[in-house]
Amino acid sequence: TRYPVAGVKPRLDAKNLVMYPPLRPDESAVAAMKAEWQARAKSLVGRGVRFIRLDDERRMSDDFDFHPQTLAGFREWIAMRYADVDALNDTWGSAFASFDDVVPSTRKALGDTENLAPWLEFKMYIGEVLGRYYMELPAEWAAGIARGLAVGEDGVYPPSWTFPVDWSRYARCYRFTWRYGNTQGVLEELLRSFGEGCRHGQWQGYGMRGISPERRVQPWLSLLNGGSGCSFWAMVDNGYWNYGVCTSDQRATAGYAALARDEFPDLTGGIDRLLLASRFLDDRIAIGYSYPSWLIDRNALAGTAKTIVEELGYQHTFVRMEDVADGAL
Repeated sequence: TRYPVAGVKPRLDAKNLVMYPPLRPDESAVAAMKAEWQARAKSLVGRGVRFIRLDDERRMSDDFDFHPQTLAGFREWIAMRYADVDALNDTWGSAFASFDDVVPSTRKALGDTENLAPWLEFKMYIGEVLGRYYMELPAEWAAGIARGLAVGEDGVYPPSWTFPVDWSRYARCYRFTWRYGNTQGVLEELLRSFGEGCRHGQWQGYGMRGISPERRVQPWLSLLNGGSGCSFWAMVDNGYWNYGVCTSDQRATAGYAALARDEFPDLTGGIDRLLLASRFLDDRIAIGYSYPSWLIDRNALAGTAKTIVEELGYQHTFVRMEDVADGAL
């Protein structure tokens, strides 16, 4: 999903951290994109398509976007979080005369200070822009065309500040998606905890030239950790990557011979449908989810803690810290 602006060539000003067109589109750009997107989607649905890929490997390499239009949206957003500009100044340690003068900071510019608010709140706003305009709206447009039409990504990375989406709010947008990361990582758990009805599968197979115990159980781990499928890269051995699933005459390559013989028949022989028709339960073990916390430090996603819980034979669920006060426990 892109929001083009007539006469503006897409580019990045890496020095000033400005995106052209701006990351936050205006209403005319949204309307134009919706019309174009839905016209293309209707054509695809008419040919049997039920999944539309929005993007692949999304990430932002730095603290974009300081475009005036994006900053204007940030100032409106920040004004709703504080009673007045004096309250913001108290928190940020700044001296802005009004919300119209507020300029956020990059992480690099803050150095070793403990007060990360001028960067953190801008990063939270950028996450909201990404979630609203690049995930939620396409999902709404798809729903307006066909009930079974799903949107997602070819490959979603585990959460990080380089793509700062609040998964507790936006996981529900993806009815199907592929994901990167470990088979005991946090992303599939976030999709399970917050994306009710979301089906997902893991990309795997990279560099696979021979079978190993870890490789043998990897597709099972994906299925048993809430995955709806496994996608192996790449399907054909083209002589360049040298780790395809099949040779040019459709024989399993050396790396996949054991999987094809010993695992694939079971994976596709009925137990897969049984697992996919089941509903995951947890053992009433909560791991706190704090969106601002993991933007600052990915360890706040408690990857090690959830792995320990699973290896003890239990299942947890993520709970938003904001919901704890409302009785979520």
